[in-house]
Amino acid sequence: MSNPLVQATGRRKSAVARVRIREGQGTITINKRPFEEYFPSATFRQHATEALRVANLSESYDVDATIDGGGMSGQAGALVSASPAVCSSSTSSSVPD
Repeated sequence: MSNPLVQATGRRKSAVARVRIREGQGTITINKRPFEEYFPSATFRQHATEALRVANLSESYDVDATIDGGGMSGQAGALVSASPAVCSSSTSSSVPD
């Protein structure tokens, strides 16, 4: 596995997410489990990937996260709170003129 392009930590409530972002094909792995298996609810999956979708980067980067503590909502929020790292890794502006 290649070195991470960006590493970030996000927190919400008592959940902590340590996120590593690499150039790739959009694969998301959480605690060494597939994203869909870790967050079976579509609502939590949508919330957790919000930053990638807004920046149009959901198919450009692989995300590997380790999440600890809290419940599902807090864990999804902890992933979102690492979004400044996602936005800073993008070389193009995601905000239309």
